[in-house]
Amino acid sequence: MKRDQMGFTLIELMIVVAIVGILAATALPIYLDYTVRSRVAELVVLAASGRDTVSENIVNDGGSIDASSCNGVSTGSLGTSNTASLACASGVLTVTGTVKARGVVLTYTPAIGSGGVVTWACTTDSTNRRFVPADCRT
Repeated sequence: MKRDQMGFTLIELMIVVAIVGILAATALPIYLDYTVRSRVAELVVLAASGRDTVSENIVNDGGSIDASSCNGVSTGSLGTSNTASLACASGVLTVTGTVKARGVVLTYTPAIGSGGVVTWACTTDSTNRRFVPADCRT
């Protein structure tokens, strides 16, 4: 007499639990890295407005990069949960992230290119290079 199979066996359930565990173990670190990268992206956005202001000041000043290049840039604590501060000195912008953004520091340095165009170089001193944008990893 043949018995019909009813439900799952213990082995089948254990295999499903193991697969779900493996997927969770790989997905969680990827998700956490993604959230930190999105917080660092906020630093880039905040620096963009400062870069625009500094670029405008440099062009209006005849192409000289000096202390007056920072006129009009909002500095200090910006009141966001991901940005600790924005500083500007002689046209160089430094954006510092909070602990949530792993304390990443992005530095944007202006240079005068051909035709008087202001170009920007982004660098970081962060040990968490995997969280910063690709153009800042140099």
